[in-house]
Amino acid sequence: MRFEIDFNSKGEPYFRFVANNNKTLFHSQGYDDIRDCKHAIELTKQYAAQAEVVDVRHKSLY
Repeated sequence: MRFEIDFNSKGEPYFRFVANNNKTLFHSQGYDDIRDCKHAIELTKQYAAQAEVVDVRHKSLY
């Protein structure tokens, strides 16, 4: 798995998370600066394993 940095049609850097089969699992918003994009990747790597999963289709359960 890997993070890839690319640029959208507005020229903004963004990242995508790509599985070993080369399918994109998710992508980020566009950022004003590539440093912000890289920082978002680091935050994702740091906090993703701790993230809560919330099924928003069933808000009444919370």
